[in-house]
Amino acid sequence: MTIYQEDNMLPDVDDDKGRVKAGILVSASAFLLYCMMQLRDGNLLRPHPAVWRVVHGTGLLYLMMLVYLLCQSTSGVHTFLKLFDERVGNEAGEHSYGDDCRMIKDGEDPYGNLREQFFDRFTVAHFLGWTVKAIILRDWAFMWIASVLFEILEVTFQHMYPNFNECWWDHLLLDIFGCNLAGMVFGMYLVHYLQAYKFHWTGQRIDRISSVFGKMKRVALQFAPYSFDTYRWQVFESWRRFGIGLSVMAILLLGEMNAFLLKSTFHIPIDSNINLYRLTFWVFITYMATFEFFRYAEGKTRRVGVNSWLAGSLVCMETALVIKHAYRNAMFERHEIVPASYIVNGWIATLVLAIFTGAVKSARKLLVWHAGGEEVYKPLNSPTKNQSDKTEKQLPDSNYILWIIRLDRAFQILTFSIPTPLLLVLAKDCYRTLAFHPPPTPGHDGW
Repeated sequence: MTIYQEDNMLPDVDDDKGRVKAGILVSASAFLLYCMMQLRDGNLLRPHPAVWRVVHGTGLLYLMMLVYLLCQSTSGVHTFLKLFDERVGNEAGEHSYGDDCRMIKDGEDPYGNLREQFFDRFTVAHFLGWTVKAIILRDWAFMWIASVLFEILEVTFQHMYPNFNECWWDHLLLDIFGCNLAGMVFGMYLVHYLQAYKFHWTGQRIDRISSVFGKMKRVALQFAPYSFDTYRWQVFESWRRFGIGLSVMAILLLGEMNAFLLKSTFHIPIDSNINLYRLTFWVFITYMATFEFFRYAEGKTRRVGVNSWLAGSLVCMETALVIKHAYRNAMFERHEIVPASYIVNGWIATLVLAIFTGAVKSARKLLVWHAGGEEVYKPLNSPTKNQSDKTEKQLPDSNYILWIIRLDRAFQILTFSIPTPLLLVLAKDCYRTLAFHPPPTPGHDGW
């Protein structure tokens, strides 16, 4: 029908470029139609399994597109992306938010700096983004880690990408304790509200609802997730859960970082629809991947779901695409790649503390095994007593119990000390923009 009625269905594609774009879109539509009808159902049911089949099919198309672009030159990538936005490839200097960090300036408009930052489009994007992330992650500890760690990643790469250079009040007041926290609170409020509400997902036919408002509400609830249970990742309960939590965090942070890196590497305008399309897709695929990762962590599935593998593959391909073209185009000199020494030392110290914490955890498990006890992870809703009580009852020697208690205390102390070096990195960068005017340029004079 498309070929027969192409003049009526595609009236604005008289040139070859328009035909190529139309061919790509029609081919993608045909592929997604096949995926909607033939792919197997996943674990998500609302609003309909076919929606999530289309999301998975979109992920497959995106993966093939990234592989194709990985084989192209930078000009070839620009040619492809110009099919969707003609402005791609036009070099424009990136805006740096950390050049003037005075909250109140001298002159006719003393609050202009604050007004420019607070009414920036990214302020609303931060709030909405963290509302969605709260619905996806559903764990306060995990959200705080992701929020603070992204700010530290910005500090780490600000000497390479000026867009990451921010003021101290931008990091702390506007992001971490501002829009991010507000988005978390609102998102978790939605999670708890919808979790407490008794939905009748089955058996409540719409024709049995008497009021028009009730019918409209039931239709709206069809587009909500089947369950709004909170997640408790418990990443330090076992190496398996730690690896799962690390994978989720890596996908989340790299996916968010790549939004800026792709834009900078290929000179995509900040208001381009390409950024909006990618962001919308990542919301859905991250929700699917996180849901499957949590089911695997809880032992409800025997292997990681296909969407989790797909999300990980997409993050790796995006990162590889950025690294390849940044290297080919010599965007940075060799000495410009390594950040300041205090940032490098912070990451090294964090890695050492993480390894040492893992060694303490492994020593505790080895001690329990040597004493003839058994350490089994119990879900939080298990009616049995907690893990430590069971372990202590199975240990006949009180000396073993004493050493296990000591290792538990050491493990708790080390767990809370892991982020300390990176928090000091963030604090020192905030000092850079607070104590000096203008602030020293990242990548120069030891900063």
